[in-house]
Formats: sequence, C-alpha cells, structure tokens
Amino acid sequence: MREFPLDELLSATTLSKVQEAVVQVFSHLNKKLKICPYPIKRALPLVGAISADLDAQLHALLSGRRLMHLEYKDFESLMDVAEGIFKTWNENLKEFQNVTREVMKKRGERFIPVKVTPRHQKTQERLVYIKGFRHSHEQLARTISNVLGPNMFDGAGVITIGREGAAAAAVEDIGDVDAVEEVAQAYAILRDVDVLDVSPEGTEIWIAAENAYNERTSRVENSIIARLRDRLATAKNANEMFRVFSKFNALFIRPKIRGAIQEYQAQLIENVKLDIAALHERFKQQYGHSEAHAMAQLHDLPPISGAIIWARQIERQLNAYMKRVEDILGNQWGMYHEGQKLQGESNSFKKKLDTKPVRVERT
Repeated sequence: MREFPLDELLSATTLSKVQEAVVQVFSHLNKKLKICPYPIKRALPLVGAISADLDAQLHALLSGRRLMHLEYKDFESLMDVAEGIFKTWNENLKEFQNVTREVMKKRGERFIPVKVTPRHQKTQERLVYIKGFRHSHEQLARTISNVLGPNMFDGAGVITIGREGAAAAAVEDIGDVDAVEEVAQAYAILRDVDVLDVSPEGTEIWIAAENAYNERTSRVENSIIARLRDRLATAKNANEMFRVFSKFNALFIRPKIRGAIQEYQAQLIENVKLDIAALHERFKQQYGHSEAHAMAQLHDLPPISGAIIWARQIERQLNAYMKRVEDILGNQWGMYHEGQKLQGESNSFKKKLDTKPVRVERT
C-alpha cells in the first residue's frame, strides 16, 4: 500500500483529474499485485472501496441541483467527461480482473470469482437517465419554440427572447395553452431537485417531480393534438393538409403527437404515391411524345437540349414529392417503412432520369 495514489482521487478538483486518478490507482494496484503477495481476497473489496471513493468524488464535483441549472451545451460537455470516467473505470477494472486471474494461476491459489460490484453504479445509472431526460426536454422545448414562436430557449428550459410574442403565437396556434410557457414552467419544477440523490427518499422526490413535469408537458401535447387534428379535419384538399404537416412536422418527434395523426399521414402518403406513379407514367411516354417536345419545336429548341430540360423538370417534381414525404413523416422519415420504400423507388427513378447518357450521345 506504500505510495498508493488514492490521495490523487480524493483530492481531485475536476472530473478530468478524477479520470486520471482512476488510471493511476489501477496502474499501481495491478503492478503491485504482480510483485507482492497481497491477497486477492483483500484486493477485491479494496477495489469496491475505491469505487465508493469515486462515487463520493462524483457527488462532490457534480451537484445534483446544479446539473439542472446548467445550459444544455455545458451539461452535455459535463456528461461527456463523466461518461469518459465510467468508461475508464470499466476498462481498468477489466485489466485488473485479468491481472488477478493471472496472479492466482501463478501463485497456485484456489480460484475465486473475480467480481466487483461498483458502488458508483447507481450514480452512473442516474446520470445516464438524467442525460436522456434533458435531451428529450431540450428537443421538445426547441421544437415547440421553433414551430410555435420566434423565441429561443436557453439550455435550462428558460425563455430568453421574445416571450410575449412567442406566447401570442403559441396561443394562436394551439388554442388555450401557451405551449412555450408551459414547457418552461414544467422544467422549473425540476430545477431545485437533487437529481443525484439516489437514496430511496431522493428517488421518490425525483419521481414525483418528473410526474409533475410529465403532466404539464402532456397538457401541451394534448392541446397541440387537438388543434392539429382540427386543422387537418377542416382542410379543404390535400394541398392544405400538406401545408399543415409542413408547419407542424417537427413536432412529430413526440410519439403521442405522431400517433394522433397517423391516419392523416397514411392518407397523404397514398396521395404522394399516386403523384409519383403519374410522374413515372409521364416519363415512360418519353420526350418525343410529350407536350414539352411539341413546345420545344415551336421555340426551335434542339432535341437534345429539350430532352435534358424535360428530364430535369421531372426530377425537380420528383424531389418536390419526396419533400412532401418529409413533411408528412417528419425529419426522421427515412426510419419509416413507407419512407424507406419511397426513397428506394425515388433513387431508382432518378437513375433513369440521368441526363449524362444523353450528353455523351450528343458528343
């Protein structure tokens, strides 16, 4: 235990120092195990105690309340460093386990299971959960801000610009609920909760706060759904429905909203399929039998140039139809079965529209 670098861990003032200390501790421990007769049975609980010291340092450097006040970019950076610490621990723990097995074999000792349950595991799991929660909130806050109002949120869910203007826009778009303000107020419930308190009492406090947050954001989603379905139901034609989807499609990241308008999505996707099929039929007629060819002759346009322009027009129309698919399904439209299928058909169609063979033939 002489020169054991535990003080480097206990006195670390930053997360990066903690990460360095973890490497130093395991490096020293592995080295000494190979040359000293330190009992493996004692080495295993020693590593467990080191894990407890690591946990204490994480709680000292990562205030649970501060995490919810940080701007999102700063929060993300902090979580990246924390994840680096856990990754370093796991890598070094694996090396320690390999060393202990080798040492037992060399010493001829009776084999014992080399298992260490990290005492910082609950803290790690809570940090992973909080990271996911804050990512989801940030996505919701920014999406609602962008769709329903001109203001922007800071990283901790606080409205910083154009509160009154955004509120008016939000109320106009979704009725009786000010979505921007509601989401900000929902997050405010969590701002003073110690999210790293993993005790039973602390966990209950977090769950109660999260439930309150979910109730308020659910109210926002219900209002958006009601207004969105109302607009789609009263749309006079498919074009009006496409405009509604184009405005609100960023909100389709929320499963509840996406699920509420699936029937309209299916209807509009069918319309797009028919439009693309009609475009394909138009292409099959070939340029020589098209109205564009007749018009080109009237304007003395060379046949090759006219064919290239005709193909480009069809390609632009195809791109416009595919943009409608994105409007209908949202930014992640490629993850949907229908989106993937239409993407494949579109790519195949575009290959037929390639004008390079026509230009080569001309030369």
